[in-house]
Amino acid sequence: MKIQLAIYFATATLVGSTVTLNTLDSEYNYIETVGLTSSIKTTCYIEALGEIGTEDSIDTMPCDKANRLVNSDADYGSKQVQSVTTVKFHYESPADNSKHSGTLEYRYGESFEMMRGGRLKIMAHKSDPKKVQKL
Repeated sequence: MKIQLAIYFATATLVGSTVTLNTLDSEYNYIETVGLTSSIKTTCYIEALGEIGTEDSIDTMPCDKANRLVNSDADYGSKQVQSVTTVKFHYESPADNSKHSGTLEYRYGESFEMMRGGRLKIMAHKSDPKKVQKL
């Protein structure tokens, strides 16, 4: 029992450190900027709650098809439709002041702020022109 607790606390410490490091990376290495969207596409997947946790279907599909499957097929009755929105955009990187393109995915429950004219607030890396992340 003591060994299991020690492993649990060591794991919790490592997970907490990872979250802290990701937060520090975002705060110090990224700067807020604006991207101009070139496309926004929402697809869906069917999610089943398994014994161990959540199991996502591998394939994404149009949301209307996923909803029809879940609502009409008894095999899908205990499953949920979840969405994924893929946003493609162009932005000027603070790293090299050049134009680049990027893609971000927003899963069900995540939101993004679209501004007038198809502009999207993003975080661009200060020294690596190809790295972006969600705001």
